[in-house]
Amino acid sequence: MNSLLTAAKKYARSLPDSPAVPFLESRGFDLEQVERFRLGYVVEPEIGHDMYKHRLSIPYWRRSPSGVWSVRGIKFRLLRAPEGREQKYLGTPGFKPTLFNTQDAISNEDWVCLTEGELDCIAASSNGVPAVGVPGATTWQAKWNPIFYGYETVYVLTDGDQAGLDMGGVVADNLPNAKVIPMRDGEDVNSMVQKYGADKIREMIGK
Repeated sequence: MNSLLTAAKKYARSLPDSPAVPFLESRGFDLEQVERFRLGYVVEPEIGHDMYKHRLSIPYWRRSPSGVWSVRGIKFRLLRAPEGREQKYLGTPGFKPTLFNTQDAISNEDWVCLTEGELDCIAASSNGVPAVGVPGATTWQAKWNPIFYGYETVYVLTDGDQAGLDMGGVVADNLPNAKVIPMRDGEDVNSMVQKYGADKIREMIGK
């Protein structure tokens, strides 16, 4: 775990002035917005990380009850469309699907949102809409259910496509307090915030 913490901090220091900055700006983010999530860019890979070079790093941070921060795993995203057999996302070895930005699930009392993916989660959370990211439309796991039982409402902000609606259906089957809120056709949370502002998301969930 210490090696992941070291890597995440190193890549975060490489983010300013890197090619990841215009990529993030194209998605509506500035460096101040993403600072809390400690995104990074791989310039000089750690040992065993050569395949992640020139990718955006997205660390999954966890805070212990004593306040100590650790990194559960890191995902690495291409900054362009994949070519051939390239994968858009790669993860550190042994990193299994898990929830992103679980801190928002701890700090909010009455309601919280679920989004599909990390960037959608960041788009919501960095604009004052508490959100936890689900790593993909087909990855919901029943072991995550208890995290959300105590909320009055869990707003499931799905992508505006069939995969998103399918994800919403799975979550709703697992969480009796879930309310599925689809984005407009072809949109996701990130693009909705870019086009209409975070107030549009608040309007959709009635907050």
